[in-house]
Amino acid sequence: RLEGKPNAYGIADMLTVVADEELWNDRVKDTIDYYYGSAYVILPQPEPIFDIKHVTPIQIKNYEIQRKHRCYLIVANLENENALSTKFVRQDIGEENYRRAMTDSTFNTKVAKDRWALGQLVIYLWGRDKEELISNLKINFPGITKRINKFDERQHEATVYFGGENITAKTKIIKTLGVELRVPEEYVLAISDTTTAWLRKESNKASM
Repeated sequence: RLEGKPNAYGIADMLTVVADEELWNDRVKDTIDYYYGSAYVILPQPEPIFDIKHVTPIQIKNYEIQRKHRCYLIVANLENENALSTKFVRQDIGEENYRRAMTDSTFNTKVAKDRWALGQLVIYLWGRDKEELISNLKINFPGITKRINKFDERQHEATVYFGGENITAKTKIIKTLGVELRVPEEYVLAISDTTTAWLRKESNKASM
């Protein structure tokens, strides 16, 4: 009996990086932490852009639970043909694309969906040697971040607006400020005039 793919699980803004242990411990980890795990600059307290989780290709291969995350970044140094991460990339992008990757420096990423589970985003990123891989991680950071954020939009929306919307507050903000803004149901309009709208949510733990 053929079984369908399971559903992917995990929270938004979590990125599972698949890399061989040796590669991960040789500047790749530091580069990913510096860019993909860096803090948002506008928040009053440090919050990383992505929560990074590292797994090895062996873990992906041997443990089904490691293949069910929502979002993956698979990185490979194609110079090491025997590395399992290189074999992952070669197998998944196909031989024609692999040959192109070995000759065209501008072709260094590919995206797939539902690789091991439904509702899953898998981004492949590689370099023809270690230096090129590090460079590609930096260069592709804005594009990869944008793609993951777009992928996470639906989950963010489902979480933020789980209780519905405060239509009254939304209507008043439009009337006083001329700004159309969706307001989660839990927030109240504490202050509203022609220059300011102050939205507040009270809970047992905090006032937001």
